[in-house]
Amino acid sequence: MIKSILKSTLQSMGLTVYKTRSISVGNDPFIDIKNHFGNIELSTFFDVGANTGQTVSRIKAEKPTSTIYAFEPIKDTFDKLYAATKHFAKVHLENIGFGAEVGTLTIGIAKNSLWNSFKNLPNVENTISNETVTVETIDNYLSKNDVKRINFLKIDVEGFEIPVLIGAKNTLSSDKIDFIYCEVGINKNDKHHTPFIEVIHLLTEYNFKFVAFYDHSLINTDAHYANALFFNANILTYQ
Repeated sequence: MIKSILKSTLQSMGLTVYKTRSISVGNDPFIDIKNHFGNIELSTFFDVGANTGQTVSRIKAEKPTSTIYAFEPIKDTFDKLYAATKHFAKVHLENIGFGAEVGTLTIGIAKNSLWNSFKNLPNVENTISNETVTVETIDNYLSKNDVKRINFLKIDVEGFEIPVLIGAKNTLSSDKIDFIYCEVGINKNDKHHTPFIEVIHLLTEYNFKFVAFYDHSLINTDAHYANALFFNANILTYQ
């Protein structure tokens, strides 16, 4: 009776309740992982391009006991990340970026920090300044910090995904990453985001397979992008 009343009330508000098991693939990556990869434990997360902590907060809401390594290269944005997430336990914050090589790079700072990028973007009017930042490779970082495994690697670096993945080639070839969740461009005219075809071509070399797209942007624009989830087929089976 109570369930029926609650269901009717929600429907009157334009809402529908589904059992998580019946939700179609492509709505929520964590639900999809739970539904289709058994009881795999997601305990260690890498958030590359953490911005001001949006993903950290979401992961902690979903997985409160998880360990998160969050990386943001721009000092002002990193300070906001620190302020927003310092109260969480087991969160390691690093004021660095990732690329194909260890060193320094110049990053363009946009009016909207979500568009900050190592890549020269065509919307030059959106870039208000530049900053030289420290760049690591994922391979080197894992070695230096004795990180044994990444269960979930999220990458959102505005068109710089390929260098980040190249810098993780040893980690990838050693099967030390379970899932990769990264922003990709869908439209061939999109100059801002890494084309999906380039990402899947690289990851296929390490036997990663595509699961679904999430959080699509507006489709009728040149900059049509989404987040894509991939799994390591060497160690995981889609069920």
